[in-house]
Amino acid sequence: GHDRPVPCIRRSGTPLGPVPLPPVPASRTPLTDDRESNRIRAWLQQWGPILPLLAAEFIVWLGFGALIPVLPLYFVEQGLELATLGLVIAAWPIARLVTEPIFGWLADRTARVPWMVAGLLLTGLFQMLPLFLVGPFAFVVLRGAAGVAAAMYDPAARGYLTDATPPERRGEAFGLYG
Repeated sequence: GHDRPVPCIRRSGTPLGPVPLPPVPASRTPLTDDRESNRIRAWLQQWGPILPLLAAEFIVWLGFGALIPVLPLYFVEQGLELATLGLVIAAWPIARLVTEPIFGWLADRTARVPWMVAGLLLTGLFQMLPLFLVGPFAFVVLRGAAGVAAAMYDPAARGYLTDATPPERRGEAFGLYG
């Protein structure tokens, strides 16, 4: 704690003498701990059912974004032309743009969870395969396939999020979802 006096100096530079610091209030008391625990409990009660969905969405985007900074290094190491890199990066969003409306239509007419699980598993698979399959064509195809898999997952996940969230909290839920 701050139980030692601290010397204080006048503007003229001469010491005033020791001035004790005010007592530091305890930052944790049983009352603040209870309030914080209640807030956390209430937040988990409200959003607990969609936390796995939020974690899955984070992983999907991490898988997409984490590769971008290392792809140029990987291309150079594999002896591939950097001009092809734009095609590889563009394959994911193009595939997603083309196929997401189809998977959205399917997610509205069938069970959503199987689409979500299949999309996540395939996204993971297609994002790992470039470790084993190399070459510009393989990279473009695998990134495109990962985009299709993400398109399989995302509309079903958004539909699930809509179903699992009360109407007055949907904006907040989609804000958490990203």
